[in-house]
Amino acid sequence: MSVIQKLQIRSDALETIEWDTDKKEKWNQIMTPDYMSSEESEEEMIEGGQTRIYFRVKPLFWERKELKQGKRELDEHHL
Repeated sequence: MSVIQKLQIRSDALETIEWDTDKKEKWNQIMTPDYMSSEESEEEMIEGGQTRIYFRVKPLFWERKELKQGKRELDEHHL
């Protein structure tokens, strides 16, 4: 999933999640590609001609706990 796709999913979730107005305003300001981790995918052939896809998340090492938690909540809300 690209950074832009993640940003769109989380932005959509932000519109409907039940957070107070101040928290939503704060998150609207930080919902930029700079705050989204990127992913790499890799395919591998397995028995029977099937393909297995691995996703490797590239974490943002400077990311604070509060930011990680908020993104997790938005991701869970999207599901």
